[in-house]
Amino acid sequence: MLDVLAECPCCGAPRGAVRFRTMDDGYPVLACGRCRLLMLAPREDVAPGTTTRAHRYGHRDNQLRHNFERSVAEQRTRARILGAWLTRFARARRARTLLDIGTGLGYLPRMCADAGIDAIGIEPEDDARAYARLTNAIAVYGSFGDLRPAGRTTFDVVTLFNVLEHVDDLAGLLADVRQCMHAGSVPVIRMPNVSLFRLLRRMDRLRGTRTSVLQGAPDHRYGFTSPSLRRLLERNGFANCRYVATPLTTYAQADAAGARLLRAAAPVCDGVIRTLTRRRAADLFGSTIVAERA
Repeated sequence: MLDVLAECPCCGAPRGAVRFRTMDDGYPVLACGRCRLLMLAPREDVAPGTTTRAHRYGHRDNQLRHNFERSVAEQRTRARILGAWLTRFARARRARTLLDIGTGLGYLPRMCADAGIDAIGIEPEDDARAYARLTNAIAVYGSFGDLRPAGRTTFDVVTLFNVLEHVDDLAGLLADVRQCMHAGSVPVIRMPNVSLFRLLRRMDRLRGTRTSVLQGAPDHRYGFTSPSLRRLLERNGFANCRYVATPLTTYAQADAAGARLLRAAAPVCDGVIRTLTRRRAADLFGSTIVAERA
């Protein structure tokens, strides 16, 4: 199982530093002893690149239709929250073009386009890509290879919101991101907050329930800590990595579920988490990092 991992993909720690952590729902989870990265160990019966994202976007029967409608509600609300912050960020940098990688249903680039930014997306899932083009009237491509024939080469801002944890080939994806950047470009990367999931797992143990150490597995291949993501970027040609404060996506979950109380409590939770962790850029469900091309 461990023979396929010559080193940690984030910090480069040798194989001996990567230890078996636990078995969650049949999926072996490894942990790096240096940067604390969590990762799924490859399994022979699961092909590389296999993802469950189709279960969120496909809507060919009643259950899948319910998941699709839930994704629409969550992504629309998340885009309204993060999109407002992103447009302000882009305007402050006088950015004119934006590429949203893993754009999903296209709500985030649609909001940026409404603010006057030339925004397009990349989305590998056929159903999501068709929805983004039809409903949000956004140019969405299936891969990086489709950009150059379309005359789109570099962008002022490149966003990856909750994308890296789904990808097998991290170095390959980040190499493609660098190809889409010019000297003044900025990547904006958001990831789930693994520290929160560790805390929730401890709380669940006290209640006698069991939750996964790698939230979202097997759809999530990785669980990034702040040090592991920074080291990953620095090893792959990025510099000046720094965390920035972004709005809580708790709002997205609360709004989609219609939970008014949770929606009202989200700002309080945000403040408490930042106070307890002494990290102004931390929030309840994730962290956002910006960098530059080295």
